[in-house]
Amino acid sequence: MLSLKENQKIWQNWYGIVQSKPSHIVYLTSVEEVVSLVKRCNKEGVRCQC
Repeated sequence: MLSLKENQKIWQNWYGIVQSKPSHIVYLTSVEEVVSLVKRCNKEGVRCQC
């Protein structure tokens, strides 16, 4: 099941010099959900990154 949650946290790399606050974090459970998400992002003009 696709779980889309608004992000409340700041991600940073292990060294702490790179930070990012993604607008959403998505938890996927199948290849089909990955395909669906990529198509949705493409349609909406939103960048997705793994």
